[in-house]
Amino acid sequence: METSTVSAGQPAAHTSTMAPADRRAGGKRLRDTAPRDAHAAWRAPADRRDPIGILQAADATRQPDLVPLRYGRMLQSPFTFYRGSAGVMAADLARTPVSGIHVQVCGDCHLMNFGGFATPERRLIFDINDLDETLPAPWEWDVKRLVASFVLAARANGLSDAQGRDAAIACARSYRRHGIGRQRRRRRKHDHREHGRKSRPRAANLTLLQCPLGLDAGFADTGEHAILSA
Repeated sequence: METSTVSAGQPAAHTSTMAPADRRAGGKRLRDTAPRDAHAAWRAPADRRDPIGILQAADATRQPDLVPLRYGRMLQSPFTFYRGSAGVMAADLARTPVSGIHVQVCGDCHLMNFGGFATPERRLIFDINDLDETLPAPWEWDVKRLVASFVLAARANGLSDAQGRDAAIACARSYRRHGIGRQRRRRRKHDHREHGRKSRPRAANLTLLQCPLGLDAGFADTGEHAILSA
């Protein structure tokens, strides 16, 4: 896997003092910069970086005797190749339209990198469980890599492309639905604080994509929900 290092000088996530309505308006303005239909298609540019070259460059930091084993696993199917080639997709996504909102992304966000695990508070949560390639990047990258993984996983399991497309759409809608619901909960907490009332905690649903994929860094604070909403 292509490992990315985050500089210690990167700014930490912070809580915005903007009102929810202002965040939403700001997000809608950013959507004008990169409208949703701008993400509908991708074509390889004439000067696209060689995918094999990208993989080989990453091999320089790997244990040489394990590299053949890694490629052997990647050769099993398009989905296994996809799982081992995050750097290739990152290079392709680097030229795609973005809204300008950067978060601490997973970096290798596919459906096999989610799972259940226990927290120090003895709670069971379902979340991203592979963060060795995390880096600051556009939030759109994680969403695109995740939904594409559903298409490839469907093919690997003998499902039709139509079923894979349905799964990808359901994934994107789940991200949008739960992300907006999270922002609305934050808005209620904001309103409670404005009126001097303490908000009551709500139990989290054990649902895929209940949280933004960017490690919760700046989601509602920057208006990302407004870019996704109608």
